[in-house]
Amino acid sequence: MAVCTRSVYPMVTSMASDAAGGPLDPRTAAYLLDILNSARLARSYVAAKEWNEFQADRLCQDAVVRRLEILGEAARRIPEETRDRFPALPWRQMIGMRNRMIHQYDQVDLQVVWDTIQQDLPGLIVSLEAMLPSEPRVMRESTRER
Repeated sequence: MAVCTRSVYPMVTSMASDAAGGPLDPRTAAYLLDILNSARLARSYVAAKEWNEFQADRLCQDAVVRRLEILGEAARRIPEETRDRFPALPWRQMIGMRNRMIHQYDQVDLQVVWDTIQQDLPGLIVSLEAMLPSEPRVMRESTRER
């Protein structure tokens, strides 16, 4: 199953706009959608879990870490000038966390991962939903099997 197929991006990116209301570059809008989808998925993986369950579930840990890696990589690919237009988004933190998880994979602190999912991702999701219109339709269509 494709989580976020590029075939739906033209539909989303043609509607996405920046903080000033101008249209976003299609590639940038696609990366924002990747960030949003990864944040939503990471949250869904732990929705029914308590900290002790997450700590004991290696499969869930791996899935969440992978989503955070994708989220950070997509943030890294967004042009600097676009990041400057959205200073409220935690660009440096998203990219930095991704870098730590990739390059210091043997030192990932699960408490930091858990806190990020519980405390930081909900606000990020709200911010991105405001930037990307028609999200329920996009999410549903983007998760269709191809």
